Amino acid sequence: MIQLNQVACVGRITKDLDVRYVGDKQQAVARFSIAVSRNFKNKQGVIEADFLSCNVWGKDAENMQKYCGKGSLVSVIGRLQSNSYTNKQNERVYTTEIVVSDVRFLSSKKKITDGNSPMLPDAELLSHFTTPENLPV
Repeated sequence: MIQLNQVACVGRITKDLDVRYVGDKQQAVARFSIAVSRNFKNKQGVIEADFLSCNVWGKDAENMQKYCGKGSLVSVIGRLQSNSYTNKQNERVYTTEIVVSDVRFLSSKKKITDGNSPMLPDAELLSHFTTPENLPV
């Protein structure tokens, strides 16, 4: 029986990346979240967004820290991973995140912050997946 765990999303980074170095080899890991707009409007006529937690490892993490920031448009491909922990109230908390295996930068920090168009030509090809004006920044 074939099993598949793969997810692909295009969205905007919701805040600057948290990059840490872990393990004996001090490998970089970046934790971030992206806002991905839905393809429909709710009862109030508003397009909602899902906020997805992600992490990426190694050189991709370092490159994301260098070239991406809050508001950057990215494409991520990876797998879903579920975890759980016990919080301070002794309650079990369940989390799900995307462990990113491939990330594409569809806009850069500079383009977001200097007032120019936030989308690069590659992103225009993907604009039918999300509409940047509907994503919270």
